[in-house]
Amino acid sequence: MRKRVWMFGFLATLVLAACAGGGSGGGGGSSGSGLQITTGSLPGGVINQSYNASIDASPSTATYTWSSTGTLPPGLTLDTGSTTYTTTLSGMPTTAGTYNFTIDVTTGSMSDSKPFSVVIAASGFPSGTPVTDVDVSNTVRVSGVKHLGINLGGQDRWGASKILKNQLPNPGFEPGVMGTVWLADSVSTTDNYVPREWNTSTGNQAAGFWDGAEYEIAYGPGAGTSGNVTAFTHAGSNYNFNLGSNGNTSLNDRDVMFTRRAFPGTAYGMNGSTGTPDTSNPYSGTQSLRLAAGENFSYVMDTSWRDGDQSSHKLIVVEGDWRVRLKIRAANAGDQVQVRLFRDGGAPYNPTFINRTFNATTGWATYTEDQTIAAGTDQTPDPWPNGTYKPALIFSVTVPGSNAGNVWIDEVELYRVDEATNPTMYADRIVGRLQDYAPGVLRWWAGQLGETLDNMTKSWQDRGTCGYKPSGSTPGTWNYGVPDFLELCDYINAEPWIVMPPTASQTDLLNFMEYLAGTSGTYATRRINQGQTAPWTSVFGKIHLEWGNELWGAGTTGDPFGGASVNGGVRLGFLADRAFAFMKGSSWYAANASTFDFIIGGQAGYSGRQQEIEANANDHNSTALAPYFGELTNFATDAEMYYPLFAKPYYDALNSGGRMYQSKQYLVNGGNGTNLNIYEINYHTTGSYAGLPTTTRNKFVEGASGALALPLHMLVYLTELQARDQCAFLACGYAYRFQSTSSWQDDYVHIWGMLRDLYHYDIRRPNWIGVECTNKAIMGDAITTTHSGDDPGWTQSAINGVGAATQMKYVQSFAFRNGNQYGIVLMNLSLTQQQGVRLNVPGSPSANASIYAVEPNDINDVNTTSEIVTMTTQNVSNFQNAYEMILPPHSIRTITWSN
Repeated sequence: MRKRVWMFGFLATLVLAACAGGGSGGGGGSSGSGLQITTGSLPGGVINQSYNASIDASPSTATYTWSSTGTLPPGLTLDTGSTTYTTTLSGMPTTAGTYNFTIDVTTGSMSDSKPFSVVIAASGFPSGTPVTDVDVSNTVRVSGVKHLGINLGGQDRWGASKILKNQLPNPGFEPGVMGTVWLADSVSTTDNYVPREWNTSTGNQAAGFWDGAEYEIAYGPGAGTSGNVTAFTHAGSNYNFNLGSNGNTSLNDRDVMFTRRAFPGTAYGMNGSTGTPDTSNPYSGTQSLRLAAGENFSYVMDTSWRDGDQSSHKLIVVEGDWRVRLKIRAANAGDQVQVRLFRDGGAPYNPTFINRTFNATTGWATYTEDQTIAAGTDQTPDPWPNGTYKPALIFSVTVPGSNAGNVWIDEVELYRVDEATNPTMYADRIVGRLQDYAPGVLRWWAGQLGETLDNMTKSWQDRGTCGYKPSGSTPGTWNYGVPDFLELCDYINAEPWIVMPPTASQTDLLNFMEYLAGTSGTYATRRINQGQTAPWTSVFGKIHLEWGNELWGAGTTGDPFGGASVNGGVRLGFLADRAFAFMKGSSWYAANASTFDFIIGGQAGYSGRQQEIEANANDHNSTALAPYFGELTNFATDAEMYYPLFAKPYYDALNSGGRMYQSKQYLVNGGNGTNLNIYEINYHTTGSYAGLPTTTRNKFVEGASGALALPLHMLVYLTELQARDQCAFLACGYAYRFQSTSSWQDDYVHIWGMLRDLYHYDIRRPNWIGVECTNKAIMGDAITTTHSGDDPGWTQSAINGVGAATQMKYVQSFAFRNGNQYGIVLMNLSLTQQQGVRLNVPGSPSANASIYAVEPNDINDVNTTSEIVTMTTQNVSNFQNAYEMILPPHSIRTITWSN
């Protein structure tokens, strides 16, 4: 039994004495075989206060079946699913009284039963329990709040993020695009642009790679100059862009240039082959994939459990109804194409799930293979047998060598039919999870760098790949598109937040505005042909458009977004302003101005960046920050780990030394009326901390503390800094490699995915559950709460990212109101002591209320293969003013009611 349960049982016994009544157990009937219920009596309880009591039987070596007869206290449930020697009676009592019932247990031919009596008191707190009065008023604190949002992320072939129905990228084998941001070196001359950092030793772009590509000088004395690259050379081992005659405008150090080019005839993504356009193809896009006799390709998936963090196990388990569907044409009737889906490696862990050979005709036709994969076919022994190869999941297409000629394929789909019932391009499981989470804003950041908005607005069959890295030469990234994402946002009732490629041209930006807001024209017609007749601006109250992602980066070889960074806030502010000014020049903007939220991504770690941006931009509506948390220099005790974690948002938001406080002041003082948004937030415990064990690091970031820490940070930034639009990071992702050592399994930390996976264990991590619980309360306006009574707390010292001593309270409250509907989030941040709360609410509340609670037994509990940290839901019919309840240690609950 966990410490918290034992403590409650002891305290509940004190309540029993105070109320002059209690629980008892008498002798029961037995088969005489030795099976016996050993629990003598059960503690009493109090309505609206959590109850959890164990009932044990002996001997403890068999499989048991538990049941009850009689009347259990309303709100309490016997765990009849337990098959061990222990079961629990738990829940939250709703009705006072004395309740008599019998507990029965059987195993084989043995059985025992025992009567119990439990007294539920009408009111009162256990002796010694601190009691805080939480008074809710109708005074508005922040108007027009939104549910806490999330970053959706992209499809991940190797890992956990299996969010699309079709598992295959670039299924139409379309050509790619590439766009890069360059910073000029001081050796650049009038007609010769030489980039900083990137050269023949740091990149692998061959001479001639950029010949004929579009270029555009976007920042510096030559801003506005554009044309085509005359020659791309390696003179002096540098990258050299010969720009021809550009008007004799000088090029200064760190002047910004964009380059853009297309890759006709390529088909990166699922396959890296090249081909030629097939004018006979009646389907989508500009090309299909041509394969000669004997050619084949394989698309490899689900390898991170082999090549990455091996604790994850398989991250997709193949079962259910699967389908392969593709278009085929053959040069000769009867030529064949074989498709397979299988695990590689040796028996018995290498099953083949689909193996079908199609006989093609000389005309284009659709070919389909359906298979039902029985559970267990894709084996999942846990733990995986030691020393046994961990097989990848592979989809392959093979053209037999016996074919007489070429075959062409197009629009290849591999998906699970029974996970594809919703109308969007996204799989049922992620859609269902998002509907439960109910984000107010959904952010799309998943590889848009180097893209064109033209490509992003195409349908999936037409959309090609993209790339941006100066160190790369192939556009190998493919993702879902704007129509897919907007359709999803509409379906789950979330506002869309789209990261735009920073290299988009003025024409591209104007066409995008027409796509979103227009009623006529080429791009409005594209949207209409995709099935969305009305402009997207009529669907959403707000569309958030962010210029690039973290473009303040250095733009060096060590910058993770090098090739898409502009080195600081001065250039960032100027260039983002330039892009937004182009968009505001659209004829479709004025009538829809209030719908658009133009966002510049600032830098939470350096508040002065916001001052640079504000001084160089005024066409944006918002600056977004990513205030990650989770420093862990001190970790000797739970108190050292978790109390600073809970204090961090208050220090950051309210202390003059806090970076969020400083950033907000720069926005206020900038005079542009700029809103503060949060584009990413979560744990970021990726630093090198002396002596920190990997197990401690992981229980910190993926454990039960996340159910409080993440929503607490977001709620503080909402109520103290008016950050209405916030997106946690990230929906899916098992682990991140934060260092490279010889002990490579210790190089992974279990961030940032708030869902462990979707298609193996299919469980939520506590931080997801905590935000989901919190969103139940958020509505309308944030209103004021005040505390009185005991209201205990602590003084947090300056450790683990808390920069100065910070006064904290154990009980936290955040209330909301929409008309006569109310919601409140209550937290107990104490690690060891339960807290009594008396909730005083305005008006005359209805007796019916809903209570959602996340009450972990241990702050270090982790959802690894099942949800031991979960959310309970209880509908009560005795809600009233001065409603009393107990908050267990490190717990969060939401209450919703109406007046």
